[in-house]
Amino acid sequence: MSAQNGANVGVNTRTPEVTLDVLPSRATGNTNEGIRAPRLTKTRLAAISAPKEGTMVYVVAQTSSIFSTYSGSNVAVSDVTAVGYYYFNGTKWVQMRGLWMNDPAKNMVQLRNLSDNNTTRSITNQVFINDQGNMGLGYNDPRQKLIVEGNVWVGRPMKSTDWANNIPSYPQWGPYLAFEGTYSSAWSGMIVSNSDPMAFYRYDRALDESELRLVIGDNINSYDAFVIGPEHGGWVEGALGTLSSVNQFDEAFRFRANGEAFKKGGGTWIAVSDARTKEQVENYHRGLTDLLRIRPVSFRYKPFMGTGDKRYVGVIAQEVEQVVPSMVTVQKKKMGDLTDIKAVDPNEFTYMLINAVKELKAANDDLQQQINELKQQVKALQK
Repeated sequence: MSAQNGANVGVNTRTPEVTLDVLPSRATGNTNEGIRAPRLTKTRLAAISAPKEGTMVYVVAQTSSIFSTYSGSNVAVSDVTAVGYYYFNGTKWVQMRGLWMNDPAKNMVQLRNLSDNNTTRSITNQVFINDQGNMGLGYNDPRQKLIVEGNVWVGRPMKSTDWANNIPSYPQWGPYLAFEGTYSSAWSGMIVSNSDPMAFYRYDRALDESELRLVIGDNINSYDAFVIGPEHGGWVEGALGTLSSVNQFDEAFRFRANGEAFKKGGGTWIAVSDARTKEQVENYHRGLTDLLRIRPVSFRYKPFMGTGDKRYVGVIAQEVEQVVPSMVTVQKKKMGDLTDIKAVDPNEFTYMLINAVKELKAANDDLQQQINELKQQVKALQK
């Protein structure tokens, strides 16, 4: 050991370059080398009445099976919970470690403290990664690749043609949530090995005009579909629709990529019709006269609609608008080179038909009455 006039101290060196300069006693060999800090139990550490800021110690276990039996109230050691190096920050003893903490008992690592490396996060703000690579955000037992306890916000930077004034350009495509195919190859430009991408994504057509889109396959056919239904026969986590005795999928609704929709039993969608939910109720008067002005047509959509050669039966929105304007709506979207696309809600047809049947029934009753009267007159003449 040596000391210089400048108060630098050297161990195994005559020319210490800093306040304490320690070199190995032998450059080669197998001798013990290094610096050992004072080894104290938590009880002994808590007994220090006035620790100095910057002091470093190594905390050891009370026994081979018990970390500590300390039961005092010294808040300075409240975060001393495991064997390791600690330093005094002027208020508390803080373990010298990264923000990530190993938890061998649970086979995981966790991000437990805040960025000050001292303040403990609440359990819902901690991050857990187990040895299988599963991650839990605010969830300490991640049994799947990702479990989030809380809300999820998916975003991306805004596109702009005028960054100085923060004016966005449209249309814009937001981030997507994609579902990989069942084969081994990975996504490549939104295409999977069986050619059918499946994804949700956001589409902003213009300011305050946004869509959440669901992509089903890569062409228009009757095979690719969005299907809704329950799993029944029991439940096994992580095995959706894959086991013969449990997790059996029962289809309730099927929405095909070609625009067809199916549900068991057919029929129309159910609408809320409780009298307690309605006001300003008035009789609906459209009926036979309006129906006679409606022209049913058979047609094919133009190529830019992407429906192929299939023929459909329907009406022409512009014609219906001349008869029943309330049945026609305008979609603020672009199809091919067209904008402001008109669409028809056929709901009123049902109630027009009801009224038309009533009108025909009344007319039929009137005719039947006339026939009966004529029959009576004929009988009278035959006497």
